Amino acid sequence: MTVMRDGKPMSVFSKIGRATPVYSADSKSMAFTGYRDNRWHMAIDDAVHPGYAAVSDPRFAPRGDRMAYIIRDVSGQAVVVQGQRQGPYFEGIAFKPEHFVFSPDAARLAYVGGDAEGYKPVVDSRPADACDEVATPVFSPDSRRLVWKVKRSGKWHVMEDGDLGPGFDAVGTMVFSPDSRHLAYLATREKKMCVVRGGLIGACFDAAAHPVFSPDSSRFAHIAVEKHRWTVIIDGKAGKSFDQIGAFRFSPDSKRTAYTVRQDDRWLMVVDDSYGPPFEVVSIPVFSPDSRTIAYAAKTTIADSVQWIAVFDDRLGPAFDRITLPFFSPDGKRMAYMAVKDGGWRMVVDGVNGPVYDGLAMPVFSPDAKRLAYLVKQNSTWSVAVDGVQGKIRFLGAVKGARLIFDTGSRLHTLVMGAANEAFARLDVIIADE
Repeated sequence: MTVMRDGKPMSVFSKIGRATPVYSADSKSMAFTGYRDNRWHMAIDDAVHPGYAAVSDPRFAPRGDRMAYIIRDVSGQAVVVQGQRQGPYFEGIAFKPEHFVFSPDAARLAYVGGDAEGYKPVVDSRPADACDEVATPVFSPDSRRLVWKVKRSGKWHVMEDGDLGPGFDAVGTMVFSPDSRHLAYLATREKKMCVVRGGLIGACFDAAAHPVFSPDSSRFAHIAVEKHRWTVIIDGKAGKSFDQIGAFRFSPDSKRTAYTVRQDDRWLMVVDDSYGPPFEVVSIPVFSPDSRTIAYAAKTTIADSVQWIAVFDDRLGPAFDRITLPFFSPDGKRMAYMAVKDGGWRMVVDGVNGPVYDGLAMPVFSPDAKRLAYLVKQNSTWSVAVDGVQGKIRFLGAVKGARLIFDTGSRLHTLVMGAANEAFARLDVIIADE
């Protein structure tokens, strides 16, 4: 028994792990678990790692160039990174995605191990002192800083480099600024939720949510609730209060803001203190990359029929039974979304409806914004379409986690299942000149 990759057999085993194979995010590597000679092995590309009594599924770093997994043998459980065992053995190691985390640059790995002393945060193969509970390691964007939520002596703390912050009844969301210099989080003490920045406890409220830094790291915002009234606090200044506040966004240039609010029984978008029209539901706001345009999906009732429309600034699009969140091309000049009408899916690009299909998926603009590629479904098979022109190769579906990736302005690829009688294959698409 083996796994076929691009039509070529990989290593042979008596059994293949149920949750494998797994591809890296960049589609360059594939790993799977296999059983032979009374041992489980990890196979990645052309290499087979040493065998153990048990191995976990492979876990690739987001960049795709590093992979780790957990092994078990007579000494307990340990972590293997790039085929080499690292760090100490534990009685158990948490493997949930929120507990087993690569740094953004993929050079560091944080995880939680447990033994008779308690739960120990581990990073760079070095365990910290035992804690009563450990949760949610978070790396800074530059990968140099790492914070954990840990519980000791009945109180929750944020821990960085072994140093504990103030103790609280609970610690919520932890966020770094994009430049990695600033850390903020929410924490509960004496039934009040406080905003903590730079280790200093700031204002406390009945409730608080969604702490966020602007893309240039110079601004900070969060939602606050006092006496059942919701307010967005931006750079320390409170705005108007509402019955409820939903999603908040800074624009890419950090100069603009947008957030959703509910007043009475209607939702509306607030953009730079200007109020959009009321709807039954509004989606999260989406800024164009150049920060000039705001887009969102909105639900309304037309002639007793529930309909969805796309809103671009003050322009309302046509009504559909359902739409996806609008998105922009990299230069911010083009706009698109997927829409359903009478059971048929179509891509709406720059306000123009495309052909109708049974399904659509994975839309992506080319880096130069000239092309839009996506998957289309007809009957029971899928194919790749570019600018509304459907390709000839049919397949059963995309590999889980795969994306459409433009290699150049006229070439793209993805990973698919069931193309040309192959279980898994890389599908390359060449866009013909017009």
